[in-house]
Amino acid sequence: MANQTDSESIESQDWPVQPEGKINPESQPQARVLDLLPDDERRILEPVLSSPGITQIELRDRSNFSKSKVSQTVSALEKRGLLYRERQGRTYRIYPSDDLQQKQAN
Repeated sequence: MANQTDSESIESQDWPVQPEGKINPESQPQARVLDLLPDDERRILEPVLSSPGITQIELRDRSNFSKSKVSQTVSALEKRGLLYRERQGRTYRIYPSDDLQQKQAN
């Protein structure tokens, strides 16, 4: 069984070979991050990347998630260092992490 796990991990590390239609992670690291995220986290992170500084209220409207679902998902992404939020009145403005913004600019 250990051999299967070893071969699977070797195959998953075979980065240069990309099936047709797949994104090369070296050329578009931001897209690679989005590909790895679950759908609910992707639905929160995509609008943040396209509109940095979006409010949590706007995120709720765009994602069609409940207020608590948006808050929980933003917190989870924040803990992983993919975004950060700044308090503004009774809501938050959400920004992509510096790492994601740098990768987006490259």
